[in-house]
Amino acid sequence: MALSDTYENEIVDVLHAAEQDPVWLIPDLLLQGSMVCLAGEPGAGKSYVSYTAGLAVATGIAALDGIIPPGKPKTVIYFDQENSRQDRDKYLRRSWHGLARNGKLPDVGLLLQHFHPVHFALGDDDWAEIAAEYIALLCPQLVIFDTATPCFNIGDENDNAEAVREIKKIRQLMALGDPVVSAIVLRHAKIAIEKGGRRTMRGAKSWHNAADGIMYQVKQAGRPRGDGLSRTRLEPDKTRAYGLSRTIYITPEWTEEERTGLFLHGSYTPDKEHKRLEQLEDEA
Repeated sequence: MALSDTYENEIVDVLHAAEQDPVWLIPDLLLQGSMVCLAGEPGAGKSYVSYTAGLAVATGIAALDGIIPPGKPKTVIYFDQENSRQDRDKYLRRSWHGLARNGKLPDVGLLLQHFHPVHFALGDDDWAEIAAEYIALLCPQLVIFDTATPCFNIGDENDNAEAVREIKKIRQLMALGDPVVSAIVLRHAKIAIEKGGRRTMRGAKSWHNAADGIMYQVKQAGRPRGDGLSRTRLEPDKTRAYGLSRTIYITPEWTEEERTGLFLHGSYTPDKEHKRLEQLEDEA
């Protein structure tokens, strides 16, 4: 059939259509069907934030003091190609117990149904084919890749052509879902401040160009507290029509002396200590 027989210009329908509310996976943070990069230096807490968010989404409970609100449980696949088995298991248990500060432990039955931690399954040339099998089997609304270089078997972090190929594979995987799957890609990259104060990810610029949103998790200045924890913040960098538009300030707290759980306080307003640490960064 010729294109002339099927083509219709939809511009009029689009312009006259009623405004519709966006479909959020996490309201004001992650749009359904979007690909967001979460970037930060080693030790900034990207995995803790990602596991906490994933467990909250899978069980429908609130996290980060309501910044991630309660809602209908959604299926999450977490591909962890970065952390050892022992570290991964510790992150999961601490995040799970940390979320109990909201009232009770996240329901194990819901997690069994909706949260799928997949450890060291990717990392070869056929990573996309393997990920596609998981997506076809589990039908997730959210897929988390921790982190980009080991998950996608990237040989040269600075190669834009290689980055474009892997990003295309991610988009193809997202399109397998109905609705289109959301993706969070953790970038294990050093953050450099360019002239003018803008943060940039190390490596291929294609990641910045292709992502629907970019968030930087910044470990704030100064030594860790006496409990070994540091305040961090999530800074939005790139957003398109929708996405995170304000900085989220995160204050971690052990749930008890045994450090079984790690609770993450979240706020859009910096407290006194966050302000002090930001001032130290400005002076450095």
